[in-house]
Amino acid sequence: MRKRYVGDYNHAILSSRASGTGNSARSSVYADGILLSNYLGNGVGGLSFPPRWGLVTPEEIERVDVMYGPFSAAYPGNSVGAVVDYVTRMPTQFEAHGKLGYVSQPFELYGTSTTYRTWQA
Repeated sequence: MRKRYVGDYNHAILSSRASGTGNSARSSVYADGILLSNYLGNGVGGLSFPPRWGLVTPEEIERVDVMYGPFSAAYPGNSVGAVVDYVTRMPTQFEAHGKLGYVSQPFELYGTSTTYRTWQA
């Protein structure tokens, strides 16, 4: 899983050895056994709908279980390619988290003086 571009904060499609990004419905994403995958769109024509990544933040994750191939058959549905199951943790005390990001992308190498900047909070 990866961002496709800087502003792509939650639209990444899960890809595995058994299924690529054009077959997103072949892989399943769970959080504590609850399905996060979105099977409404699946296809090569840009209609693949990403899992609902925003329902689990990195700070909540205790561990990530990844199963692929025949091991993914332990889960229901279309999980013939891979299964990612996030196991969340319970906080033991009050926690607060924040995240800021800034990117500057110069293009002098391509014969222009343009520099693109973006930020994320």
